[in-house]
Amino acid sequence: MRKPFNHRSIKAFTLVEIMIVVVIIGLLASIALPAFAKVWTNAKYTSFYNDLRVFKDALNTCVFETGNADQGAGTSSLSAEFAEYVSNDIWPGNTPIGGGWDVEYNKSGIGLGIGA
Repeated sequence: MRKPFNHRSIKAFTLVEIMIVVVIIGLLASIALPAFAKVWTNAKYTSFYNDLRVFKDALNTCVFETGNADQGAGTSSLSAEFAEYVSNDIWPGNTPIGGGWDVEYNKSGIGLGIGA
């Protein structure tokens, strides 16, 4: 024989309890997402600074060994001499923060520099 249906015997979450959990998860997400965005931005800038340091060292070595300081060949392109000192798969691409790599020689008051 079946027992009569009793509403008090059903164990479930109420709509209010579920909504409270949803609000708490939303608050935690609103706190965490800006922190993740900041970490992502810092990682891009760190990668840019590291690439800049590597290219600077390669340019200094190239100028020291060849004696030719004019290594500029246009944005995202390398002179033949400088190409031997730089990884050709990184230079032609965009920088981690946007833009392309470039070597400037005696332009805008800059003696010799690497920029983006």
